[in-house]
Amino acid sequence: MAGARAGRARALMTPAPIIDVLEGAEALALQVARFVAARISNVPARFSLSLSGGTTPNRIYELLGTGDLGVSLDWRKLYLFWGDERFVPMDHHDSNFRTARKPSLLFDLTPLGLGEDSHIASLFPGTKALDERNAWVTSTIGTKPEPRISLTYPAPESSGVILFVVSGAKKRDILARVLANDLTLPASRLSSGGIIRVFADRAALPV
Repeated sequence: MAGARAGRARALMTPAPIIDVLEGAEALALQVARFVAARISNVPARFSLSLSGGTTPNRIYELLGTGDLGVSLDWRKLYLFWGDERFVPMDHHDSNFRTARKPSLLFDLTPLGLGEDSHIASLFPGTKALDERNAWVTSTIGTKPEPRISLTYPAPESSGVILFVVSGAKKRDILARVLANDLTLPASRLSSGGIIRVFADRAALPV
């Protein structure tokens, strides 16, 4: 999505996203996990995957890491990157490293959650990180006191596929604003030369 300054505004999510609506959180996680697994399987060599934090992706990582999808993935070709991380020990319950490593999971594809304030990775509303276009990694502060590091817009924008995963009624209003091109929101400033896809369960779908 684009910068909010005058003369810099761009349309939301270029190209327009493909939106998949699922009936619940488990169906959502299963569909996203299958989509990610198919993308991995279709790439013969190295596959770079940028991992998202937050609670929404956890079940997806479990499905990919435990083999419950019924597909065999070549983990040797996977290279993992973190979209953001908190400055806490790697075994801390708030560590994204711990969350991803827990199911033994392993930037062709970047899954992103959508915060209730529209933050993605650790790019929060009103922070200087939103204007960083040179460095791909920056320090930032979120809603909790501990400092964080986060990938900046150029990183997910370079991904072949950006995958938004949105679940629950609490996300409905913010998803509606993002899809309506509200460029005051961090998520709405993202733009990509690849594919943007939104997976949402029925509860999160704007009416």
